[in-house]
Amino acid sequence: MNKETTKIIIVSYYFDPANFVAVERIKYWAENFHQHGIFPIIITRNWDENQSDIFNSKKSEKIHLKFPTHEVIYLPVREFGMGPFYQAGIGILVRKMLSAFKLILENFSLKIHRNDYFFQECHELMKQCGIRTVIISGAPFHHFQIGYQLKKKFKNLNWYADYRDEWSSHKQFKSLGIFAKIIYRLNKHSEKKWLSNAEGFITVSEEWRKAIAQLIKINGITIKNGFTTCKPLDRKVENNYINLIFAGRRYPQQPLQKMIELVKNFNSKSTKYNIKLNFIGSQLPKNYEHQLIKDLSSNIDFKDRIPKEELLEIYKKMDAGIILSFEGKKGWYPVKVFDYFTHGLPIILFFNDQNVIERFINDSKSGFIVDNEFDLEIALEKLIKMKADAQVFINQIDHEKAKEYSRGEQLKKLSTFIQTNNTSNNQ
Repeated sequence: MNKETTKIIIVSYYFDPANFVAVERIKYWAENFHQHGIFPIIITRNWDENQSDIFNSKKSEKIHLKFPTHEVIYLPVREFGMGPFYQAGIGILVRKMLSAFKLILENFSLKIHRNDYFFQECHELMKQCGIRTVIISGAPFHHFQIGYQLKKKFKNLNWYADYRDEWSSHKQFKSLGIFAKIIYRLNKHSEKKWLSNAEGFITVSEEWRKAIAQLIKINGITIKNGFTTCKPLDRKVENNYINLIFAGRRYPQQPLQKMIELVKNFNSKSTKYNIKLNFIGSQLPKNYEHQLIKDLSSNIDFKDRIPKEELLEIYKKMDAGIILSFEGKKGWYPVKVFDYFTHGLPIILFFNDQNVIERFINDSKSGFIVDNEFDLEIALEKLIKMKADAQVFINQIDHEKAKEYSRGEQLKKLSTFIQTNNTSNNQ
């Protein structure tokens, strides 16, 4: 490691080799921060290969891996008594009560989410290596308490909260039930308290940066999730269908049924091509899946969450990737927008968010925005032409405008933010 390189700690609950979207952002930072004179040490929990739940890993020992560009410390963290209850198949009501109890307690003690493991590891590293910069990545947002407690121990520490998503500044909390509002108020109090001694915060969109800054009254920076590089897959699409994929979790605020109605109407009129919808890891209720199968006959398919390698093989057979807008939520960049773009898959946005997703598609010329049947027909006509020659889509992408959204550009921006703050605090 170069003598001029600055060591920092990144605490991230989710990390490689787990199979969560949250892994990708921190993994890129870990492997590429060195390009900007920063050497990160990642502190995370043990994960099994492609693990997609938060229950205990099969690994019970502490593991410390060292690479030329970064280090990773895997801790033998165990969840706070929840795994056995979930796995034992106890009633939904009891599970909800336990979850609520845990959410309340997390506001008062580091031990509840096993944050004390992470705190102690950070504490020892800072003493041994003289590290004075720490990034705490949420979720879980209660990890921000680690930064707050570390700052009380090390007065010269600069710590940054990496939100990704909003926490208690999210507008959805205005319509919650009584018990959920109690938890919300506790979280809001904790968020303001724990962030009170942070040097700054990081989030993924300008809209969210403004909302969080208004709540916690400190400076933040927008670092988009972005894409690593645009490397189109060698796609081999089917000629019998227009295959569309929706990869990842679907949220209640997304207009899925509205999209289904558009697709049904198109299929009922089309004489040559039918749209086939492919859902991967969407976590839809089984009764709803059955209704969709009934509505769309053989033109729909469901799969649970799968390893990335398998997903890429499915991408090769797809004509486009679906993004559903998030009703009432501005500033939301779903990671799959950048995932589709990375692998050369045209994006179809149902329905116009009139915000950041529309901006990305228009800036990069990477897809279509569908609000009605007419928009859908135009988009599908173009997709049909692309079946014969996928290069048509690749050639239309504006790579220069898309560059702003790349992880490389975003990490350069974050590195400058950290180094500038550290320098000014030294003076």
